Amino acid sequence: MKHFKTYYAQTSPFGQVLLLLLTGFITYSFLSMGIALILQSYDNTIPTLSSVAFADKHPVLFMLQHFIPLQVGFLFTPGLLFLILSKDKIIKKKEARITLSIIERILLLVLALSTFLLLPLLSEMNLSILRALNVEEALIAQKEASDALLQQLLTTHSGFLFGLFTIAIITGISEEFAFRGFMFNHIFRTTRKPLLSIVITAFIFALLHFNYLQFIPLFVFGAILTMIYFITRQLWLVILLHVLNNGFNVWWLSTATFPNWMENIYLETTIPSTLLFMGLLYYFRKKLID
Repeated sequence: MKHFKTYYAQTSPFGQVLLLLLTGFITYSFLSMGIALILQSYDNTIPTLSSVAFADKHPVLFMLQHFIPLQVGFLFTPGLLFLILSKDKIIKKKEARITLSIIERILLLVLALSTFLLLPLLSEMNLSILRALNVEEALIAQKEASDALLQQLLTTHSGFLFGLFTIAIITGISEEFAFRGFMFNHIFRTTRKPLLSIVITAFIFALLHFNYLQFIPLFVFGAILTMIYFITRQLWLVILLHVLNNGFNVWWLSTATFPNWMENIYLETTIPSTLLFMGLLYYFRKKLID
């Protein structure tokens, strides 16, 4: 570890990113192979099953094999390594003190809530662009197939509980370590430009979800999480918000009961949420100036 840390410190910022991503890929590969071997010893028919049959017969094992290596290996590991190797250089409260009152902390949570309430409007904006590009139907079909598979995984009690653990908790933690803990800190440390770092991080966050039907909502969600992290300097807070968001989605998928306000634009919620969102962004604008 000492030699790795020395080599890392002597590498360029771009080289550090490549080194951490390579480490994540290696960890992902070992986890994938290790879990595959364990599953094969548990049931030697698993390698011959199609993805659909595997998900139907062994939903928990399917999630273990397909979700855990990616989240823990490729996302969490580079994020954790970055925080360990760069612990004296990442954003800290003492580096650029941003004092927050209790009211301001509450307002940040209200900002996150207003973003959540704007999802129907953001989704419609996204669909309008895809419609203009003539790719809407193909992406909708792809999303419906993905949601159908997730619903299939979450139908059993064990599948639902393990889905909460992997999709909500593990994914929330891993993605925040990767995107806010690692990526944002690294970009900000290199550029010293908060707004630019927030935009780049949110763009990559949305891009790497490979869900272009929800690209704009993912971008805005990622930007708000990154902004909250930059202002509070508390990774645990954005982890909590991310886990709650994912947890609600797991619940709605498992019950196939998405709230009406998420699937339709209602002016009585959209207009106040938009005004609240814009007002809070304006209020916190000065805290984004480093």
